[in-house]
Amino acid sequence: MAEMKAPAAGEALAWLAGDGEFNTEDVTGVLPLVTSLAKAYTRGKGFDDDMCADEIRAVIYSVTARVLKNPSGLRISETEGPRSYSIAGWAGFTLLERQVLDRYRVKAL
Repeated sequence: MAEMKAPAAGEALAWLAGDGEFNTEDVTGVLPLVTSLAKAYTRGKGFDDDMCADEIRAVIYSVTARVLKNPSGLRISETEGPRSYSIAGWAGFTLLERQVLDRYRVKAL
């Protein structure tokens, strides 16, 4: 199994890097919720107390970043000149995130 570490606000903040839009307090508010969602999805597999596998931690940081970037949960689209982008709200784990979490998920027999 991969190395296990606890999800940390500082590491999650590094995922959001760049514009300095968020701080440790912002991340600390969202990180425990997202960690709980991932732990519930895997039914605790891949977790050892507050520690989790690297792959799960990456999913936690990815979801945390998405929630912080768009806390309303609504799709946001912006266009500036020739560039445009769209940010979807958090409506569950993405397909890629689920594929990672499914490696740990305990399934019914």
